[in-house]
Amino acid sequence: VDCSPIFLAMVNNKGLKTLTLDSASMEESLCTAMQNGLGTNATLEHLSFLQVDMWDDTADLWHRAFSFLRTNHALKSLKITLDPRVSESLVTAFRNDIVAMLQESESLESISVHSYHWIKTEEYIALVTVLQHNTTLKALAFFFREGLQQLTDAEDKQMAALLKKNYALESVPNIALKNCGSDVGAILRRTGAGRR
Repeated sequence: VDCSPIFLAMVNNKGLKTLTLDSASMEESLCTAMQNGLGTNATLEHLSFLQVDMWDDTADLWHRAFSFLRTNHALKSLKITLDPRVSESLVTAFRNDIVAMLQESESLESISVHSYHWIKTEEYIALVTVLQHNTTLKALAFFFREGLQQLTDAEDKQMAALLKKNYALESVPNIALKNCGSDVGAILRRTGAGRR
């Protein structure tokens, strides 16, 4: 199914607030339609992509398609589930690109990227570092097939130091907070309670 007309119609959308697409195949026309249709849309608040099939020949198109995050001022939540066959290197590059675009986002409050590849703690810390100046994102989740990210005491303190500089982020649901004494847990709870 060609989803391009759906996204092109978003330019004039005045009522639709939630859109979920399953197994969209990326091509140039869809990439352009997403950029143009969602870049200026002022109504759509929740967008989900299920089973994104990103391959070497379509990865660049997916990256370009999501550039609408830089100019869209209405979207509040974005959920992306990547196909299990997407390679680890493509997953990593995609996460990095999405987070880089979020530096300019003025409305997105929640993002989750589901993949079948574990995210390394140092990558997670690097992504949180990039988001230090984002003022709207409250929940950041990079879910994996199973399990929670375990932080060492040193990593917990390092991430907590970064989160102290971010007054919006309240939830990183796939990081295991070992106990109530976790520095990351304490900062997230304080932010949720209005630390600003």
